[in-house]
Formats: sequence, structure tokens, C-alpha cells
Amino acid sequence: MHSIFSYPYFCRLRQCVSDYRSGHQRAIRPLLNALKYSMSFPVAYLSFVLLHPVTDPALRILWLLFVSVSTMYSIIWDVVVDWDLGHVNSKHRMLLRSQLVFKHPHTYYIAIIINTLCRLVWLLRIACTASYSKEHWLLCMIEASSAVFIFQLVETGRRFLWLVFRMEAFHVQQ
Repeated sequence: MHSIFSYPYFCRLRQCVSDYRSGHQRAIRPLLNALKYSMSFPVAYLSFVLLHPVTDPALRILWLLFVSVSTMYSIIWDVVVDWDLGHVNSKHRMLLRSQLVFKHPHTYYIAIIINTLCRLVWLLRIACTASYSKEHWLLCMIEASSAVFIFQLVETGRRFLWLVFRMEAFHVQQ
């Protein structure tokens, strides 16, 4: 089952490696992007394993480590690579590039914060799971189905936000 959920990441990983091999982008960027997608495989596998009763707490810790690293890598990639922000040596505005399309610089800071919070929504899933006992399994399932809908809605909004700022960065680079 975990392989089904990993398939889109596998396709993107192959695409990144293909970009690198094609010679069009011999820079390290496609390989770093491939690394981002390859980090999703241990997360997917361990998430699948943890669906079943597991007595080894090391598996949960390992899952938490992989999902944390993957999430932070993705947040940094979104801001620095895809949005071309995070310029430490920016002379104009802290962490922003010199040319901006949106009039107010705080728009970019708000987008970075919203993107980060949306990427960290999985923490709520952990908190919800940890707070219920086995006696409340029905309530947990009802809330879990509602939570899945809400999490997917949040992710859809995050991807729309990402797209707007990705297009903005592309426009500036042209």
C-alpha cells in the first residue's frame, strides 16, 4: 500500500534524475530536488508500518525523524529555490530579493509563515492520535475522517499559495 502512495514521488524522483542526466541542468539542483523526493519513501513506508500495532518505540522515533527532516527540507526548498526568497545578504529587505512583484513586502513574510504552518499540519495529526484512548475508537474514527478532509483542504490551499509565489518568482526571473 505504501508503494501506491509513493508512486507520485517516484515519478518526480525519476524526472529529477532525468533532468540531471540530460545535461540540460548539470548543476546540482536536480540532484538536490531528487533528494527531497527520495526522503518521502521512508516516511511513506514507516507510516504504513505504524498503521499496524507496533511495540517498538524506535519505529515511531525513526518516523518522526524522517518526517521532520523531510518537512524542513521541503519548507526550505519552497522558500529558497521555488520562490527565490531567503536571501540572507539582501540589502533591501531581510530574506527577500531586490525585485518583488507584490507591493507590500509583508505579503512575502506572511506567505512564508502560512506555507510553513501548512507544511507542519501533520503535527496536529500526531497530537490527535496521541490524545485518544482505545475506548473512544468511534469518536476517533469520526474525527479522523473529518481531519483528513480538513488536512487535504489545507494542503490544497498551500499548493495554491505555492503556485502563486512560484509564478511570481518565475515572472521576476524572466
